[in-house]
Amino acid sequence: PAHKCDGKGDDGVACDDGDPCTAHDVCLGGMCSGAKTGIQFGGDKIDETFAVAAAPGGGYALAGYTRSSGQGLTDMWLVRAASDGKLLWWQTFGGDKSDKAYSILALSDGYFLTGVRDGDINDEGARAWLLRTDLNGNPLWNHPYGSVGTSIAEAAVRNGNGFVVAGAVTSPGHTPQLDLVAVDDKGKLQWDIPIGA
Repeated sequence: PAHKCDGKGDDGVACDDGDPCTAHDVCLGGMCSGAKTGIQFGGDKIDETFAVAAAPGGGYALAGYTRSSGQGLTDMWLVRAASDGKLLWWQTFGGDKSDKAYSILALSDGYFLTGVRDGDINDEGARAWLLRTDLNGNPLWNHPYGSVGTSIAEAAVRNGNGFVVAGAVTSPGHTPQLDLVAVDDKGKLQWDIPIGA
């Protein structure tokens, strides 16, 4: 069986093919064999994406969070990649605490991200966060939703000229419940329906 390159394989033969072994290599018959890996973005800290969408004009848009860039503990992260996976650009959004994106919709004129913005707004706790950008990732508007406690926006669909967003809300001393929110194309709240006990 193959083993991660720690210098030797099962038979005690050193992986000495002259190539440096990496964490992605396996040791086969004394040779370091590079496993195929995807293209990686980010910096020297933890950076994650949770959602991907086909971008207008080709390629991909990814949404998640970064600790390597931005101004907070984590910042919402929008990454734009070409169809071959090469990085085109990225943008970060957020305050001085933890902000994350959990979903992304690619639109003909930009992107719509949903996520969470931590309590840097009067320290009220985490709030669901909706962000709309142009095609270059420049913010057009952003709106936090939710009250004291924790709200999170995890998925969205286009609904006519607006969006319907699903997430969860937790009030102090209560269990989380589903929250369904509709906003117009400018992010103005149309309705908010908590579902569950």
